[in-house]
Amino acid sequence: MRGTGNRLRPAALKSLRMKSIRTNVLLAFAFCGCATASPEKPSSVAPASEPPPALDGFSEPESVRYDAKADQYFVSNINGDPFAADHNGFISRVSPDGKMIALRFIDGHGAPDGLSAPKGTALVGRTLYVADIDRVRLYDADTGEARGSIEVPGASLLNDIDAGPDGTVYVTDSGVRRDGAAFAPTGTEAIYALAQGAPIRRIASGQFGFPNGILWNDGKLEMVTLGGGEWITFSLTGDILQRTKLPKGKLDGIVKRETGELLVSSWDGTAIYGVRPGAAAKTILAGVPAADIGYDTKRARLLIPNMMDNRISFVQLPL
Repeated sequence: MRGTGNRLRPAALKSLRMKSIRTNVLLAFAFCGCATASPEKPSSVAPASEPPPALDGFSEPESVRYDAKADQYFVSNINGDPFAADHNGFISRVSPDGKMIALRFIDGHGAPDGLSAPKGTALVGRTLYVADIDRVRLYDADTGEARGSIEVPGASLLNDIDAGPDGTVYVTDSGVRRDGAAFAPTGTEAIYALAQGAPIRRIASGQFGFPNGILWNDGKLEMVTLGGGEWITFSLTGDILQRTKLPKGKLDGIVKRETGELLVSSWDGTAIYGVRPGAAAKTILAGVPAADIGYDTKRARLLIPNMMDNRISFVQLPL
């Protein structure tokens, strides 16, 4: 999604083989999400045998989250309009051997307060937090039972989400709305902190270029932007510590490897970049149209939602 004046136009995404107006809408948004994990550090990283190449059968999979405790993956499926409170989104559970445990583990079911357009997810203990348009929904990670929701007043499109070790959840608002066949900024782009028993706190706001993926990283927040193509590091109080322009834009997911390297997905570059402070970005994978990537810390495996193909791909990275 690229800004032209005060409007965002999807024309630059034709290279992703848009086949319908609905596909155009999904790609133009580049799917915000978020998914990006703040991986739990394992005691050791075990090399995988041959990982499964891919798993099909999803419906606009936007993000993947590795659940280290249960050794499984959560996949958020938008299943329709990313802006609509249509209550037909769902979360899938997948095993590391590439088998579907439950396609609709958590399902909106069309219920008045059901899941609509899930994007980024985060785990706090055994509670799964899900960014869903203007609220964060909570579910039991083991049973899928709903545990309520937290509305974020004024938010227009909550996108990605991550959690710190103290249980505080950080969520981005990309600050866009539908405007006919295009998109327009809402002026609400921000990063929010949701701490248990405390009011919602907006810790950063302004013209960041449409916040997308977010990652808690050793007492800092790493965020990548959909419109500006930047990787920005914030303090937990919202101060900008660094801003780096990456080779291509429409950035979506950000995860951290056990080596300390950060991996960022780019729709414009159809690539996964490796970034470190003070170093030039390098291309880790090319030809990859990835939404909100995840990372399996046990196997050093990159989890790639191929949203337009309704598929999740698994890529083994060198240790």
